[in-house]
Amino acid sequence: MDPIATANLKLSTNRGTARLWLEGAKLAAAGFNRYDSYAVVLETVDGIDTVKVFKEWVFSAIGDSATGRGKVAGRPPRKEGGQPLPIIDRHVSQWTALVGTHKLAVQYFPGMVVITPERIA
Repeated sequence: MDPIATANLKLSTNRGTARLWLEGAKLAAAGFNRYDSYAVVLETVDGIDTVKVFKEWVFSAIGDSATGRGKVAGRPPRKEGGQPLPIIDRHVSQWTALVGTHKLAVQYFPGMVVITPERIA
């Protein structure tokens, strides 16, 4: 399946660990809305550490191997009548060594976001 959208994001740090910050229209296009539940799964695929963020209904259909759960935050619409921006803010301690050295490849799919430390060309 082809992604809805892709992005290259910079990995930052907060309180000593890697901080993953996703927000905006691409996240909304993948079906994530403010106050939705989500689950985070950390796994290694072909030797590459991967973070997958699932909407709760998608995750419940595939099993229970979550390493974290949360609620999508958000910010009010920037313009009157606009949509609120969804925000997912997670700490990924396994990626702390990558801060400042990698841009993350982010792929948005319906109900899922896949993040790897491999830049999309």
